[in-house]
Amino acid sequence: MQSLIEDGDLQQINLQCKIDDKLSKILSLTKMAEISIITNPPTIKMTTTGYKQAQQMIPKISKTIKDINPTLLARFEIPKQGKAPAITGCTIMPTQQIIFVDQANDRLIIHNENNSFHSEIHVSHWPIDVTCIDENTVAVTHNAEPYHIEIINIADRNIVKRMKTSNI
Repeated sequence: MQSLIEDGDLQQINLQCKIDDKLSKILSLTKMAEISIITNPPTIKMTTTGYKQAQQMIPKISKTIKDINPTLLARFEIPKQGKAPAITGCTIMPTQQIIFVDQANDRLIIHNENNSFHSEIHVSHWPIDVTCIDENTVAVTHNAEPYHIEIINIADRNIVKRMKTSNI
């Protein structure tokens, strides 16, 4: 913070342009305008208590695990299909939908912003994780041969692209 004050990096810099009155006489134009730089002092005032004072944010951490009190914020109903669900990944979409990966049943499970079940999309074998690309598109990684990533449009429930990867 001290270096910002001393270097003048917090100063406001304004460009000022003055159009020459002779602009109307285009044939006799020798200069069109003047541009100058005006430096003003910063609009905020920063004070320090010491010249070489360190700035640290120290988080408040509970003393023991027993001091942590978890609270249930939401409950999701995962519809059973074939095998018992095995949730291995999830993502939250910009629309606030939550998409879960059910590895055991090779599917994505989509819940609305109010946590209610919306739909499911079947994907290739052994999906492992999902991530949001945009409000209608996700990428799903797969952890079985052939190793690949599927790009899926969740609005029309279609696989847009399949990219091969390695198992490394």
